[in-house]
Amino acid sequence: MTGFNALRIATLSALALAVAGCAGGLPATEGAGSGPEIEVGKNTRPIDMQRRIELNNDFQGLRNRYGSLNPATAEDLPGTGTATYNGVAALGADPDAPEILSSMAMTVYFGSGDVTGSMWDFHDATGRQAGGSVQLTGTQRPNLPGGPSGEAGKFRVARVGMTGHGTLDWGDHEQELDVAIDGYIHDDNQGLKGQLDIESTIDDDVSRMWGMVMVENDRVKNPVLD
Repeated sequence: MTGFNALRIATLSALALAVAGCAGGLPATEGAGSGPEIEVGKNTRPIDMQRRIELNNDFQGLRNRYGSLNPATAEDLPGTGTATYNGVAALGADPDAPEILSSMAMTVYFGSGDVTGSMWDFHDATGRQAGGSVQLTGTQRPNLPGGPSGEAGKFRVARVGMTGHGTLDWGDHEQELDVAIDGYIHDDNQGLKGQLDIESTIDDDVSRMWGMVMVENDRVKNPVLD
């Protein structure tokens, strides 16, 4: 073996041993390319403040449009067919500044009186979006004979009641919601306004939340010609 080749092999062997020694000698957390440690349970849910603003604008617009309308009477609603409503649910005592906003949809089956619905796309005041949804079921029923408070001589109001349960994933915690909605269909079946009564559970902390639902009949924006 020539002197040059012997020197080359010896040099390569020394380099290999040096690399192996470096790889085995450094702690795993200090190796090249290691980043900051990720905390267990750290919030990883997306922040979308623009979507939060859109939901709030939609809610306030529906509230201004339908919030003061009179309830429809049960006699004015169709006896068959369905109506689909879309809008926003606002959770929190102050409707001007809701704590949480979500999209909401519901369908009324006038023949059977059944109602189904869903709440999803939840955003808190910081724009953080929660995973999960609340599925709702209920009935469309007239008030007891008389007006909203039982006044004699009044028509029966077209009321809607729904309940549901769901779990929201906020990233750093989960929140269970038990939801009850009591509302009424507006004049001419244009929309629906409802009150929210919610039991919220985070870990072992149970609290009560209130809120409002404002949804609009899809036919308002997409009229069907008879």
